[in-house]
Amino acid sequence: MSTTARVEIIGDRAVLIGPYNSSLPARARQIGGKWDAAQKQWTFDARDESRVRDLARIIYGTDGSADEVADTVTVRVDCGGYASYQEIVVAGRTVASRRYRDEAVRLSDGVVLVSGEFGRWGGSMRNPRIGRNDATIEIRDIPRGAAQAEDLLIVDEQVDQLERLTTERARLVARIAEIDAELAAVGIKAGS
Repeated sequence: MSTTARVEIIGDRAVLIGPYNSSLPARARQIGGKWDAAQKQWTFDARDESRVRDLARIIYGTDGSADEVADTVTVRVDCGGYASYQEIVVAGRTVASRRYRDEAVRLSDGVVLVSGEFGRWGGSMRNPRIGRNDATIEIRDIPRGAAQAEDLLIVDEQVDQLERLTTERARLVARIAEIDAELAAVGIKAGS
């Protein structure tokens, strides 16, 4: 299953492919969507493409276009505030859930626990919940626009910034070495 929603036009059909979201079926049916269980996708009349893209934007935070699908980031989420929820939904994607009170919290594809832990149980038999926890998760492949709209902590940018600064530092150190060599060549001691 895809972790990022996308919309494709195939013949006379607009196809919406994305991770499970409990809000999607009712809204999809309102604009003529039909669930294709064999392909695990929603199909619509291609003439409703703009409506399907609007639906994808509402549910997933992206219009499902190739450009938006390609621009994804990894985000970090503190799960402590979700103790009273049965599932954690981020950018339209269910990323963690507990179906039964005594069942372990299940993380979806593209989601990893980076620190802390989820409690062994949560809620009641009739109303399971995520429960008390000090867990922090990273969620991969979130559309950048959705992450920015929900004001999520984008960790890719921190990694990119560290990589950029490390590369820049190495370049500057190499340049200083070149300058020191040029100064030494004319008889000037570096640092004078």
